[in-house]
Amino acid sequence: TANGFTISLVDGSFIYQSVTDSTKPIVSSLQPNLFRAGTDNDGVKQLGDQFFDKSKPLGLWLTLGLDCTTLEDLDVTLSSKKINFSGDAMDFPSVVTKASIFGNPRRRKYEGISLAEKLEDSSTSSVKLGKWEQQVTMVGNGSVYVEITLDLKESLRDLPRVGLQFTSPCMGKACFFANGPHENYSDRRYSAHAGVYEVDTPSSLDTYVVPQEQGNRTGLRWLFLYQSSSSDNAGRSKEATEVEEDSIANLVANKTGILILPEDLVEFTTSRFTDAEVFAARHVNDLIPPNNDEYYVRLDVAQRGLGTGSCGPQTLEKYTIHGGTYRIAFWLKPVGYD
Repeated sequence: TANGFTISLVDGSFIYQSVTDSTKPIVSSLQPNLFRAGTDNDGVKQLGDQFFDKSKPLGLWLTLGLDCTTLEDLDVTLSSKKINFSGDAMDFPSVVTKASIFGNPRRRKYEGISLAEKLEDSSTSSVKLGKWEQQVTMVGNGSVYVEITLDLKESLRDLPRVGLQFTSPCMGKACFFANGPHENYSDRRYSAHAGVYEVDTPSSLDTYVVPQEQGNRTGLRWLFLYQSSSSDNAGRSKEATEVEEDSIANLVANKTGILILPEDLVEFTTSRFTDAEVFAARHVNDLIPPNNDEYYVRLDVAQRGLGTGSCGPQTLEKYTIHGGTYRIAFWLKPVGYD
């Protein structure tokens, strides 16, 4: 606990909340995220025969159980971390969680999704994918530093993404310094430019007729999720617009939210749905927003390029992701909480 904020450990993750509103965590349910709702290039989910197509990786992702990962063999220890705070290097208490990452094929059911139904009933054994290490440190002003290492087996090839996902209450608005304004990916970003953009956090997904991966942005420097006023909600737009504020301090003034500051450039997505929920939907009307105010925030060290595999070459090798050791570190800074 520090400065009116608390961290609680739950099943390998943590709950970060303000003591003034303990019913609504600022951040919770942080977990590894290695799956994406496949594009047609990854595999057309309504074409069952593409499960066996070696040029389409979606069948392999389901076989590995990437759509349902769990942390097992948890080992939690108290530690400390030296952090430069207010100009001085100081030791702050931290908690280190080590675990094994397992994929669980067929644990999720995808009724009516032809490609997923090709996964044999015998493919039910959990698959060890690698190791997870998470260190969470709270400093004196209540901000939290999160450092995560994913050590994935070298034998894993052509993964969809390497990153994490956590939940945060619906803030209404997202402001970010990243490549934009439109969605972009490692091999689809030449038309996107680094800048500060603002967008309404969407309550639904209707960008594509067939629900699939969408909304990613590369080159994230920081992300600010904040509560919008009723006047802000008038005429909500899905299009991101450039922001003219000359500093973060001016941008966050008189607002309540959470500022996410990655140590290195990452990719990010915000959504009302998990990737598995998007994958399970055959049409946009199947995606009904849940009866809560939670949003999913995804931060990726890397995400597979899109390629043109639906009508041309697959993703180029330099835009694919394989097993190895990946690190992602970021600050969580609460803004405007009394």
